[in-house]
Amino acid sequence: MRQALRQARRAFVLGEAPVGAVIVRDGKIIARGRNEREAKQDPCAHAEIVVIRRAARKLGSWRLTDCALYVTLEPCAMCAGAIVLARLPRVVYAAADPKSGACGSVLNIPAEKKLNHHPAVSGGLLAAEAGQLLQDFFRAAREKKVYPRPAASLNSGVNSEQASTAQSV
Repeated sequence: MRQALRQARRAFVLGEAPVGAVIVRDGKIIARGRNEREAKQDPCAHAEIVVIRRAARKLGSWRLTDCALYVTLEPCAMCAGAIVLARLPRVVYAAADPKSGACGSVLNIPAEKKLNHHPAVSGGLLAAEAGQLLQDFFRAAREKKVYPRPAASLNSGVNSEQASTAQSV
């Protein structure tokens, strides 16, 4: 989890929400990831998705059946779904997410009986440290008014006709 926290701190410095993740196999880290949503302007570039993709590439298989995921924040619904689909047998998270956590806080996707894979999930490992990092980031973001992004940057690469069509829909 300390290595996942290191990734979260890197995300913080880069202006991303400070969530980091690592995937471990046979006691060794095989992939590292952190949030990259702002850098890639990709709503799916959560730390868990980034690290799952890297691990799958490294192993040459989407099935991560002998790996464990360590992540600094409880996975959301999208990430919990990816965890199930990647067949990860174990997930350890630091801080619970009472607003969108999908591993027990709001939803519990890994425990859904209708699904064909049920990873073991545990939370709370280094939760105070991970939680403090998240609080510091969002406090600073509010003070700097970093969010939301300026409207001009949202329409970059979109001509005025496309923008007016999108607004009228």
